[in-house]
Amino acid sequence: MNTTLTSFLLALSSLLLAIFIFNRGKNDSPPIFSLAILDNPSFLSAISRTYPTSEQNIVAGVVPHHALAGELIAGFFSALPKPRTIVILGPNHAESGSANIQASDYIWETPVGSVETDLTLLANLGTSVPITTNNQVVSSDQSIVTLIVLKYTTLEEECLALAKALSALPDVLVVGSIDFAHNLDSKTSEKNSNIVLSSIKNRNYEDILSMQSDYLDSPPSLVTVLMYADLLGSGRMEILASADSGDFDSPYSPGTGYLSLLFYAK
Repeated sequence: MNTTLTSFLLALSSLLLAIFIFNRGKNDSPPIFSLAILDNPSFLSAISRTYPTSEQNIVAGVVPHHALAGELIAGFFSALPKPRTIVILGPNHAESGSANIQASDYIWETPVGSVETDLTLLANLGTSVPITTNNQVVSSDQSIVTLIVLKYTTLEEECLALAKALSALPDVLVVGSIDFAHNLDSKTSEKNSNIVLSSIKNRNYEDILSMQSDYLDSPPSLVTVLMYADLLGSGRMEILASADSGDFDSPYSPGTGYLSLLFYAK
């Protein structure tokens, strides 16, 4: 397999997510879900390009899931180290299902290969976090890139419990799959993204959890990523990109804001 395809598979498998990218026992018969939605020329073109890599002491990050931002997504995953496991958290856009925190045990079929969920790690996570497996909720969510979806109603203490459980797993990198300011013009989108960035820098969890979709679509995912990063000793945040859909489409139409962030260990 050539280097370009290998990098592409890693980026796409991370993005598409399965909770954990790992081996599965031979006797397991997991459900399979096709992600043909990503068989999209502009998205595949963005992910197949060469991007600069970043430092190797990255512990967490935030990346868009809006396919229009394919170039930002590709650049983000190309910058990451190659951990044993990538866990991706994101929004439950429909607020569906009974639990605040839900996951999937699917094998995700993509245009370039399969991404498997590590059922053992998922089970271990479930011993300390109230997480429910719900393939229907996860696979039907419009983000279709998350391994664990969190409702808006997820409490700060639930975010902390999830962050602590994730921090106990070996060789894991946690990513928040989050889109920011929704249905706003570019100027207002930038203003709101800066407000979110200020709350991130100050670790103002109460403010973040109170924000609605005109700021971001998954406050609990962002709070969990920040808590996880701090538990691992994060000392610095890098803003890889700050943009909105007007940078890729019409700048005069209400759109979606994007932040691509990396958190480094001290």
